[in-house]
Amino acid sequence: MRARTSTEAANLGVATRVWQAVAAGDGSALASALAEKAVLRSRGDNALSGEVRGRDLVIGRIAEFGDHVDDLRLSLRELFAGSSGAVIHYDLWARRGDQVHESQVLVRLGIAEGVVQELDVVPVDQARFDAFMNWIH
Repeated sequence: MRARTSTEAANLGVATRVWQAVAAGDGSALASALAEKAVLRSRGDNALSGEVRGRDLVIGRIAEFGDHVDDLRLSLRELFAGSSGAVIHYDLWARRGDQVHESQVLVRLGIAEGVVQELDVVPVDQARFDAFMNWIH
């Protein structure tokens, strides 16, 4: 995506840092992009659904998903940025034992003061994602 304003460009930069940190499993880099009081909301009806508040708990919840699978691959589709935040659209491939899950995921980032204040995680096929998450957890 090409940013149209300096705010959009800054938000695109924050979203890029978040994506790179998550894809690399780099908690320190992710921490630098999150506000101290960041909030993560995960939609659905599974073991990781709900809301967590605070930078450390947000990082822990993101890492927790990887702790429950044998193999995890993330592939960026697109980053979108606007004046109040950004959206990360990616493909997720996860395996635990003989169960494989593939899905698209959207993460809305609410960005203010150069850091992420809110993250809303929405799998495109929520029911399928919930079934996999409840099986592995």
